[in-house]
Amino acid sequence: MTTRLLALLTLISLTPQLHAQCWRSVSAGGTHTLGIDGNGGIWGWGNNEFGQVGDGTVSTRNVPVAIDTVNSYILVSAGMYHSLAIRSDSTLWGWGRNTWGAIGDGTETNRTIPVQVGSAVNWRSVEASHFHSVGLRSDGSVWAWGSNGNAQLGNGTQDGSVGALAPAQVENDLGWKAISAGDNHSIGIRQDGTIWVWGSNVFDALGDPAFTLLTLPTQIGSDDDWDSVNAGENHNLAIRSDGTLWGWGRNFFGALGTGGTGDVTSPIQISDATDWVGISAHTYHSAAVNASGELFTFGANQFGQLGDGTTTADPSVEHQMGTATWLSVSIGFTHSAAILEDGTLWAWGGNANGQVGDSSFVGRNEPVELSCRTDLTTGVTGVAQTAEATLFPNPANDVIFLQGATWNGIWAVRTAEGRTVISGSNPLDKGLDISRLPAGCYFLQLQGTDGPRTMRFNKL
Repeated sequence: MTTRLLALLTLISLTPQLHAQCWRSVSAGGTHTLGIDGNGGIWGWGNNEFGQVGDGTVSTRNVPVAIDTVNSYILVSAGMYHSLAIRSDSTLWGWGRNTWGAIGDGTETNRTIPVQVGSAVNWRSVEASHFHSVGLRSDGSVWAWGSNGNAQLGNGTQDGSVGALAPAQVENDLGWKAISAGDNHSIGIRQDGTIWVWGSNVFDALGDPAFTLLTLPTQIGSDDDWDSVNAGENHNLAIRSDGTLWGWGRNFFGALGTGGTGDVTSPIQISDATDWVGISAHTYHSAAVNASGELFTFGANQFGQLGDGTTTADPSVEHQMGTATWLSVSIGFTHSAAILEDGTLWAWGGNANGQVGDSSFVGRNEPVELSCRTDLTTGVTGVAQTAEATLFPNPANDVIFLQGATWNGIWAVRTAEGRTVISGSNPLDKGLDISRLPAGCYFLQLQGTDGPRTMRFNKL
């Protein structure tokens, strides 16, 4: 286990667990967002033109909708137009735009729901980019698929059409520990702490001015203390084992956090601090989290993506966003999303496609909280409440009960997408049979004389 990961896990272990059943992780893509809830289920929202949200439609969603709440997932990655995820059984799944085989299922057919990628059961991490993807298996092998127009697959060739419709191993080597995918380049860290790049060196994304286009992984420098890396479109952020933060590549709007906007040809240290544990980059802005849970955002801000209440760009890594304690952050094209220490999910920035997920299409220059998709009271009180009623048990296996309701009006049980699965008008204090419902998060809506009341509950 690396020093930086150990520090992050320590932070999480010391965190209050009031909302431990809420959100586990989030990934901001081009104009859509994906999240994993407390039960391991996947939710998606935002632009769905190619099915990248994954709910079986191509309809834009401005609130989180369930993608798969039956199976359990450990990792999700939102690319520009496609999505990838790893289940708890270490199988790989993908959906969305499949041009040049970016999903990796052996076809170029767009997918509106998750489909399995190959049959391997040892995937450890994966990252979706624009039109290519990279993944790391538990045996230390790196795989890449999709477009290879800029040699970003690292297979020794440059193919302007289809590079690989299915995952193909990058060299015959089992010595990798981390990978990341930029727009036209890829980057990885070997288990010996050395850092390697391949693909196009446009905007100095490869970290060495002597490089032009690399068809095979090539080492940057000779340092062997790299711990983690995250590739933006044409720039990169990395953390060394001593906790220092480094960056290189395109610095338009100050996405590298150097305080200026000039491109950087090779890795430079961009902060004096030595406690960095998390990084995320996309096209024009970036973010970093330290061991204390402080969140720093820097770069472009025309859509409010820095989350500081303004639309003024800031090129300095010292630009802290508020005083809250954060666990993780993910940067999209013009929006951002992050998870607080209490497990709540917050998003901000460009929202023209509903990618913030707050039920609007209005841009936000400050974080807005997204509704928890597994009831906030789960594991704390075992009930869901409004001012007039109590729903219990929560979560439930077969029957739920409603007490304290001041009316016997119409009621309905709805999915997170708003589809009614059970309805009626009889009192519910004797219990409501939910045994036939699939496991997941549901909403009980009560319609009384004074209007509707809604309560969340989980079906196990």
